[in-house]
Amino acid sequence: GGPPAVVPAIPYAAVNRLASLGTPSAAGLDLTVVIDRSGSLAAAGRLPFVKRALGRVSAELRPGDRLNLVLFDNEACRPITNWVAGRDDLGLVHDAVARTTPRGSTDLPLGLHTGYIAATQPEWIEGPTRDRRVVLVTDALLTHEDLDDRTLTEVRRAWEIHHIALWTVGVGKDTDSALLSHLAELGGGG
Repeated sequence: GGPPAVVPAIPYAAVNRLASLGTPSAAGLDLTVVIDRSGSLAAAGRLPFVKRALGRVSAELRPGDRLNLVLFDNEACRPITNWVAGRDDLGLVHDAVARTTPRGSTDLPLGLHTGYIAATQPEWIEGPTRDRRVVLVTDALLTHEDLDDRTLTEVRRAWEIHHIALWTVGVGKDTDSALLSHLAELGGGG
């Protein structure tokens, strides 16, 4: 059930899809957004669409909802960790998003691994069950070789053990939608 796991490769649809993944949850939302910021995001103005969607997501969060932001290319960083709506300054999220620029190449396993480290921090997985989501945003042309067994196991175990659903948003016309769908299904998101 639910919406399809992968958005069509139309930028406006990607914005709407990503924004919908931040929809408030009665249980409280723990959202980790993992963004591919590799050099190809400079093509066709893709990054502004991603930034617009993130702005919508952060604006929709309700008090108590939590957010992690992970950026990756051939390196990964976590500019926003354990940001809490209603407690922390929304400007911090907007600043981190505004400073994001395309660079490097795509290391998808590194990006996902860093996202799951953020999503499984003790204060997020201990305590009452919340709606836990990792959202992967990528425009890369991926292949099955890009996803090693460790990555696939990490996606599956995060869903089985911690109920962290993986959702994928493809923002480029060359994105391998079948592969992203497979990832989302493995991660309980589709």
